[in-house]
Amino acid sequence: MKLFTTVKQIARNAAFVATALALTLVGGNALTPAVAHAANLSFNTVTDCDANAVIRCGAVTTGQLISRYNNGDGSNSATSIHNIFSSFGISSSAIQSIGSTAVAGHVTKSGAVFIEGNSVAVASGAVTAGRQNISGSTTVTVNGTTFYKRPPSVSFQSNSLSAFVIMKNGVFQYAILAACGNPVVATPTRTPTPKLPSYTLNKLVAEKGSTTFTKNVDVTAGTHVIYRVTVASTGAAPVMNLVVSDKLPAHVSYVPGTLTRDGAAIAGTSFFSNGVTVSSLANGTTTVFQFEAIVGADDTTATCTPASLTNVSNTTATSLPGNTSSATVNEKCVTTPVCTDLDITQAGRQVTVSKFEFQANGATFVNAVVNWGDTTSTGALSDQTKVIGQQHTFDVSQVSPTISVAITFTQNGKTIVATGVNCQKPVVFPATPVTPPTTPVTPVATVLPNTGAGSVIGIFAATSAVGAVAYRWFLGRRLSREG
Repeated sequence: MKLFTTVKQIARNAAFVATALALTLVGGNALTPAVAHAANLSFNTVTDCDANAVIRCGAVTTGQLISRYNNGDGSNSATSIHNIFSSFGISSSAIQSIGSTAVAGHVTKSGAVFIEGNSVAVASGAVTAGRQNISGSTTVTVNGTTFYKRPPSVSFQSNSLSAFVIMKNGVFQYAILAACGNPVVATPTRTPTPKLPSYTLNKLVAEKGSTTFTKNVDVTAGTHVIYRVTVASTGAAPVMNLVVSDKLPAHVSYVPGTLTRDGAAIAGTSFFSNGVTVSSLANGTTTVFQFEAIVGADDTTATCTPASLTNVSNTTATSLPGNTSSATVNEKCVTTPVCTDLDITQAGRQVTVSKFEFQANGATFVNAVVNWGDTTSTGALSDQTKVIGQQHTFDVSQVSPTISVAITFTQNGKTIVATGVNCQKPVVFPATPVTPPTTPVTPVATVLPNTGAGSVIGIFAATSAVGAVAYRWFLGRRLSREG
């Protein structure tokens, strides 16, 4: 604000002076109430609507300040406002975000800058600007806009004026007077907080195929898992010479060739010993290591013992303490799936599977095949209920075939075929009698002898001789019974 150099000016602005003095304490402690939250920052103050104001009538809220900066104030163009602000190092983007960056404060006539509620100045040696030349000012022209720079002692009539104050990392950047929109720069009285690096380390695990990574997961022996190690640079400066390593516990085996960093494959040997070095991890960025391992790859059904297996990742970095993070897999032991029962029924030579049972023991049923014992079998039935009711008719050459079922499972990524005596049933068919083939007898036809005279005489003589002998035998028997 300019000095009132004439009585006429003093009279014209008497009301403003009275109000401003009423809102001011000697010594620079403003009584102007302000809302502390930047997004709703506003001031209850008298505004300056004269020709000296960079923004005519100033701005009492951050929203009003943004609007008048972007569109002008009705008397002064937006371009002229931009030119004056830019000479104070205030950019357009800074004004657009002022609703989330400004805090309530005030600038004193002595050139000190305060944040409300803080008795210690955040800056001193303030310089402000106005559109009118007041004795003690310096003329400046930027892109055709002429204005005047000076210390508050030249132009302030009040001991202090409310201001939007911008701080960054606890250090003063600039201020804008609420009553007139005039910019203010000053020398910070607090040194910037040193930019120091820091980082976090987080290790998670998931069963292979799952997208849910946790600190703790339950798996069966032989399961493949994925470990994920994330390092995040959370400080104000890059993390230098970051070394990331991993220590696998017993019974957890790395799958060679699966180690990646941010999705790109890297050699895994050093990662599990001396570690992999990240020369610089920029602040605000992350790097992610990931690899696959097998839990209980060296365990068998006989040797497996349930256990909690903790995998630890370690990090070191220049000028920073080391860090560790772990994830645990709880190994469970399982038994091999088995076929427990097979029953059949028999009707003549037709055999039907009437019962089919198994214990999966955590495995997944794939299919079952019925082998009929005569070189034939059913197809691989993927629905186990369809195995029951399967029929087969044997030909007469089969006497005692053995029927069996072979069941295929998957367990921990492996294919297992279950068979055994419980899934075998013999069938006995009675042997069919074999009738030897009968050779037909060809009858011999009676052939009459040659009927010539010689033949007839011979036949008659023979017949007569036989008759005579028979008669003598008969007569002898009769005489012996009568005598």
